[in-house]
Amino acid sequence: MEDQICQQCGRCCFTEGMSISATQDDLERWQSIGFDDILKYLHPETKELWVDAGTGKKLKMCPYIREACRLSDQRIVFFCGIQDMKPEKCAAYHCLRVELGCNIKEISSEFSEDH
Repeated sequence: MEDQICQQCGRCCFTEGMSISATQDDLERWQSIGFDDILKYLHPETKELWVDAGTGKKLKMCPYIREACRLSDQRIVFFCGIQDMKPEKCAAYHCLRVELGCNIKEISSEFSEDH
């Protein structure tokens, strides 16, 4: 099978990306480049990401996902606002939806209410 191209539907960020923890390598990398902003979304004990560190409550979505544009067929295209600094688990994610035929129009309408 030839390589498929990510359709930037955002589903990985909205679903699988909401249940990850920072690795020790992530923490060391962010500290070395001074990316302290992400720490406010890190549970101090469990290292789970996308949690309000002050309250311990889970965020509704990753705070770094960005809507890039709306295409003429009503699809919404997303991108990562911290692409070069994103967690290892996000960077390593292999999207099976691309191989299975991502229905980006359906996904766009599913998540457009959150934006």
